[in-house]
Amino acid sequence: MIEKLLNKKVIWLLLIFLAAAGLRLAGPYLQETFFAHRQFLISGPELYGHYKSDELVYNFTAKSILEGRGISLKADEVVATEKGYYDEKLVRFLDETYRLRGKQDKTDPGYWHHNLIPPLYSAFLALVYFLFGVKTLAYFIPQVILGALTCLIIYFIAQELFDDKVAMVACLAAAFYPELVLWSYMIRPEILYIFLLTAGLLLVIKGNKYSNIFLIVAGGTILGLASLTRITLLLFFPLLVIWQFWFAEKKKMILTAVLLLSLLLVLVPWAVRNYIVFNEFTFFTNEVSVVLVDHMPLEKIENSRSPSAFLGQFYNYFIGDPGGYFYHSLGRLVTYLSPFTPGMDKFAKIYKFIGWLVIFPAGFIGIVLSVLKAWRRSSLLILFIAYYIAVHSATCVDIGLVYRYPIIPLMGIFAAYAYVSFISWYLSNKKIGAAG
Repeated sequence: MIEKLLNKKVIWLLLIFLAAAGLRLAGPYLQETFFAHRQFLISGPELYGHYKSDELVYNFTAKSILEGRGISLKADEVVATEKGYYDEKLVRFLDETYRLRGKQDKTDPGYWHHNLIPPLYSAFLALVYFLFGVKTLAYFIPQVILGALTCLIIYFIAQELFDDKVAMVACLAAAFYPELVLWSYMIRPEILYIFLLTAGLLLVIKGNKYSNIFLIVAGGTILGLASLTRITLLLFFPLLVIWQFWFAEKKKMILTAVLLLSLLLVLVPWAVRNYIVFNEFTFFTNEVSVVLVDHMPLEKIENSRSPSAFLGQFYNYFIGDPGGYFYHSLGRLVTYLSPFTPGMDKFAKIYKFIGWLVIFPAGFIGIVLSVLKAWRRSSLLILFIAYYIAVHSATCVDIGLVYRYPIIPLMGIFAAYAYVSFISWYLSNKKIGAAG
């Protein structure tokens, strides 16, 4: 009987994985060809400059890695591509950014070493281009697979925290959520980041359940890699270490120490590289300059090679107008938790609103229910969601709400818990009513 149930569960998970992969293949294709009327498959050097915004930085950095130039950009090449997308004022600012925030390569002055972004996603792109050639399918298929695997990871996280019913609903939510489906096509780090983030959280949760040092080390290592994909995660690590010390019931000191050490061992090489290139030992990237977005006009942001310089600018702004800062942060909080922003097109507003309506209200209800019933068990996920909402409300919110994507599958777990709890309550009361 148990073997039969296990086989049934494996079949269901396999079907969900295939459905998630199929949606991630078909959804972006339909969006690009039928709705946006753009070419879907690109091959050769044209691929590097086919996109815009942050995608150019990730893609051209991958190109530099393949050329043996490390984490760098050929500034003229990138700027020439951006002229087709941005106005002259912004192009000048970006050109200045690549040069002033970078360090010129001594052997080839056309290249500028940078820490504009964390290194892992560009390294991922360079690897898949090296293996499969410079073409859309080289990165798209791996991202489809990673996105589908994330759905299974969500199942196992929800199973650890709640039960099989909640896990199955959460897995389905992750598989069908529109933004997670469509983002698989983008040359942006979110798909890789969410995969690493959820895998790391799962291993830490399991490591604490079994007081297993190896699982904690694996979880810390993967979370460290996740922070080298999205630097936003970096400030969560002190909270994570404190949580580990508080949560562990056995081997408290050992588990906390190995978690901290595993995080540092992943991050230190990046900090050493920054010290060698920029003479600043820092885990941060120049992405910290986004704290100035929405606060200061472009012409007032002083470009620097040092992430600490941008934090200094932000500190001066905050000291000068703390009331205005908190007022803007409140506005960003509302935007971050809203279904859509004015910058979205009409079609995006429709599917994003539907996804938001299904997951977010129920997700917050599920968080409240879990706090009332089993808050310690779900405390790590709640801590991460609270941190992520706070850090993006305090800094910058993207007009497409892409910075919200990492919490969507985790909110899906709590939404699933709320739905299953309501259905169980309804059926229980119905049964009592029928018996009475």
